[in-house]
Amino acid sequence: MALIGIVWTLALGQFAMTILVLLGMLMLIGVVVNPAILIVDKMAQHIREGTCRREAMLTAMAEQFRPVLMVILASGLGMLPMAVSRGIGSENRAGIGSASVAGVLVAGLFTLTILPLIYTLFTGKPKSRHTQTPQSPCDD
Repeated sequence: MALIGIVWTLALGQFAMTILVLLGMLMLIGVVVNPAILIVDKMAQHIREGTCRREAMLTAMAEQFRPVLMVILASGLGMLPMAVSRGIGSENRAGIGSASVAGVLVAGLFTLTILPLIYTLFTGKPKSRHTQTPQSPCDD
């Protein structure tokens, strides 16, 4: 998800794809995954407790919103000085800084909006081999 922000920023800012930008992309893999893990783990925990998938998603998003937002903002704002610095040699670091900031922010936005949707769409409840049971209000 961060790749969208990286490519957009590199094209908009007319930065070259350097080895530092590629290293920044590699770093973003580790940084961007953490908020997604927080949300999906909390959703799975609620589902194990017997909550409907939709309710588990909404509850997990409400409970994990602040920690996820703090991780995203800390990561994005921590790279901001590298992106906006204009000192000697900053031309080499501007690409990685801008790509990292945009990658973290775009991936964070997608994590908060698209990830729960994808999770609930692709994790259906297991099919039962038994006879039909009455539908519970929790059936999605």
